Formats: sequence, C-alpha cells, structure tokens
Amino acid sequence: MNAVLFDYPKKAFFGKTIPKSKFYDHGNVSSKLKDLFVKQVEQITWLYKLAPETINVHATKDVPEIQVFEIELKGEDLSEEVLICIDKAVQFPIIFEIKSDVGIKTVCALKTRTNGDGWKTSYYMQSKVSPLSASRIQLDVVLSLNAIYEQIIRAVSLTKVQEGESLEDYVERGASIKSKSILIDGLKKKVYAEKQFNKKVELNSKLRIMVEELNHLLG
Repeated sequence: MNAVLFDYPKKAFFGKTIPKSKFYDHGNVSSKLKDLFVKQVEQITWLYKLAPETINVHATKDVPEIQVFEIELKGEDLSEEVLICIDKAVQFPIIFEIKSDVGIKTVCALKTRTNGDGWKTSYYMQSKVSPLSASRIQLDVVLSLNAIYEQIIRAVSLTKVQEGESLEDYVERGASIKSKSILIDGLKKKVYAEKQFNKKVELNSKLRIMVEELNHLLG
C-alpha cells in the first residue's frame, strides 16, 4: 500500500471535536455498534471542511463539500462498521485520517449520489500507515471540489488508472480486484492443505483461472 497524507489548506481548518453520541443518534444503531465506538474510538475530530466558502472553488451537486475527519483510536483496530455509520450520518463525502500509536493512514470510500437525494458508498480504500511525523502531500486545489475529490480517491487507491475510465468504474474495478485477491488467497491455502492429488489438480486449475481474471482486472 502507498503512503498518502494530504496537506489540506489551512483556511479550510475546522478543528471541532464531535461527540461519539452524535453518530449513535443517527438511525437505528445497535448496541454492538455502540460498543465498537466506545471500545475502539478515543476521539473524532472534524479537521477540515473543503467547501466554496473555505477554499474558493466550485461545488457540484455530486460533491458540495468534502469533510476530513480524524479518528483517534484507543488501540490499533477499527471496525469498518464504525466508518459506515459515520458515512451514513454525514451527507457529504468524507476523508478519514485514522490515527493510533503506530501511526496514521488515510481511509476513504467513494460516496456518490443515488437517483434520489441519498448517497451510496463504495468499498473502503486505505493507504499505508505513516509515522505521525511523516511529511504530507500538497493538495492540488483545482477548479472544482469534484476534481479535488477525484485527486484524493485516486491517490489513496492502489489501482492503476486505465485510459478513459470514469472514477466510478475505476473504484468498482478496485473493489473487484480486492474481492478477487481475497478469493485467490483462500484458494491458495486450500491447494496447500489438500492431500489428494486429483483434488489438488482441480483446485490448481481453478486458481489459474482466477489469477488470469485478476490480471485482466489489473490491466
């Protein structure tokens, strides 16, 4: 994974701590999810607000604002359910900076409009963990929030860009690559553990097909 931490514009700094209970109050949050917030999350800080009034760029219907949230952990683990809950509660695209004793990383999902006024969220992409003192990448503050959002998503994702590919197609292909890679890893373990020759040959044949499919997705 790549190391990606952005140097966001100082004029977009917000720096407001958000009580975890704000997310509990949104919809039907299970007691199990509340426990995850309590056990895993030390503090949530709304670090930056990228919007026309803060960085003087054009908003779009798809990207009216971009929020940057820092989640400080109590340990090293953070359940994806916590991120999903926060994303559902906040009706704007969010870039997460996940901070723990071992370092900090950027995590985000592509958030797009549905046919109505709702949002749908892709799989979560994440960068490599960097030291807390690591230098940051200068954010290219271009003409629109849409372009800034795409810049961040493509930087965090490891997927190689294909010519003419839309951002949504790019992220969808990244999700397929992740899913296929997990299946391949599982199948490799089965091949290694299998003692019967005929079954091992059959599993290896399936594995070769999957690897070819993965290579096609990788381009």
